Amino acid sequence: MKAPLLELSVCAGCAAPIVWCETSTGVQMPVDAVAVPDGNLVLYPGKRLCALALVVSAKLKPPSDMPRYRSHFATCPKASSFRTAPRKRRAR
Repeated sequence: MKAPLLELSVCAGCAAPIVWCETSTGVQMPVDAVAVPDGNLVLYPGKRLCALALVVSAKLKPPSDMPRYRSHFATCPKASSFRTAPRKRRAR
């Protein structure tokens, strides 16, 4: 299975090539544009963005020939400047 066609972008912090993907919960996430053998993400065609990024796990075992990727948050030297504070849950 081939990975979906991806629209390249550039990280505003480190200028590395990235692609914007959507997680299974609908959150946008930057992903390194280059596949790596030890990556923990696989990309599938998505609805709103270029791809749907799913974490490889015991439940999700993609074909061995499918490219794997890594979240750019794991590799960007400036990732901490893009993280936001966790939202506080409202008491019910």
